[in-house]
Amino acid sequence: MMIKAILIANTAEAFKEILGKDSHTRRGKERINHELTLSQRAFFWESDNKIVVTPYPIPSVLLEANKRALGFGNVVNLAPTSGSVNLCSSVLGDRKLLRLIAGEIRKSRCVAVSPYAVTQDFLQLVAGLKGLGLQFVVEEKPADASLWIVSYLDSKAGFRTEMLKLRSEHVEVKVPEGFVAQNVAEAQRMAEWFYKSGRSLVLKANFGESGWGIKIIREEEYTSLPAFRKAFATILKNDVIWQNTSIVVEEFVDPDTEVAGGSPSTEMLVTEQGALFLYHCGQVVNDAGAFFGVEIGRGALSNSLSRKLLVIGNIIGKRYWELGYRGYFDIDFIISKTGEIFVAETNTRRTGGTHVYDAARHLFGGEYEKEAYLLSHDSFLYHRKRMLPEELLEKLKVILYPIKGEKKGVIITLISEWSPVLGYIIIASNRSEGQKMQRRLLSIFDR
Repeated sequence: MMIKAILIANTAEAFKEILGKDSHTRRGKERINHELTLSQRAFFWESDNKIVVTPYPIPSVLLEANKRALGFGNVVNLAPTSGSVNLCSSVLGDRKLLRLIAGEIRKSRCVAVSPYAVTQDFLQLVAGLKGLGLQFVVEEKPADASLWIVSYLDSKAGFRTEMLKLRSEHVEVKVPEGFVAQNVAEAQRMAEWFYKSGRSLVLKANFGESGWGIKIIREEEYTSLPAFRKAFATILKNDVIWQNTSIVVEEFVDPDTEVAGGSPSTEMLVTEQGALFLYHCGQVVNDAGAFFGVEIGRGALSNSLSRKLLVIGNIIGKRYWELGYRGYFDIDFIISKTGEIFVAETNTRRTGGTHVYDAARHLFGGEYEKEAYLLSHDSFLYHRKRMLPEELLEKLKVILYPIKGEKKGVIITLISEWSPVLGYIIIASNRSEGQKMQRRLLSIFDR
């Protein structure tokens, strides 16, 4: 069978500038290792007949188990000899790997090369492959004149700027009151302004990663302005994410966690023809705003909310298309306790929900929302000590998908080689069954 797609899982590379800020610390190394591990989710992108290029090989026992679970017959995982954060550079520097990829492109009639995120390293890889005389398609690449738009829209300040423009024409686009600070001193003054007016606030570093660079500051936790001022200064001083960057200071919108977890998300795909809606999901985040996973499908979002999010998604998608953006992006929302929908941020790349959506489409087709409920977690700490992939799969075998031949169960999506962390997708017929299955999974590790 011919290879249809070559998927470049450059998950860590997309954040290399941010990750580099803290790479010398233990926590910084953990962040890098986790981003490298997240590349394993690329196995689920799109469907069969593909090459998945990851910084490090997906554990072979997991790869084979998931091939059987999803019925994939032609998925090849390739990785450079020396893995690193810069996946695309590593591929270009690995002659053997480059020859393998070039050989597959030459054998196939029309191959699409597709990344997690469009980065300068990815564009250099594309140029390197083109330089070998290879013919392939890159659909996610913006026009040369619009390459700046990827980073601009991914930034908190750029996104806020564009949303304020749209708000003047579309009442559906609501943005929390806020400002863009050029440095920590300015951010401090803006934060004090919110505090003096009796409002909580959220700080957003211009570029963040999986919740790092988001800080919620609740007004009621501080007894006086001096106490607030001292605590705020400590927050900004003790984390490098706030240094040498713009900082968005916004009023905190208290979310209604009973509605899609308070933070639903909509993913779109922008092509030359326009913006296409892909799916809605509820995001699984903690109180600090760190992202863990998503829920999609039956019972995840109400039809009423889905329709409202689609209207906003199409407005934003049209704007991104006009600016020249091409590729995947999502919009994260906040549902307030008064029922208002606010836009929070966008991510100009595949996201933590893409692999869940693609798995749902593969297993259930376009009607997956009527047939299944899927719940994911990308960073489940299962124990204090790391286990081998073989041990984990054996331990979980009673609940692995498909259970007794039915389309339900747990799919393990990633296994870290550095820490006792794994990722999973729970597949059930409805939300109640999915949550019950999640409790069953947790109980296995409690024994």
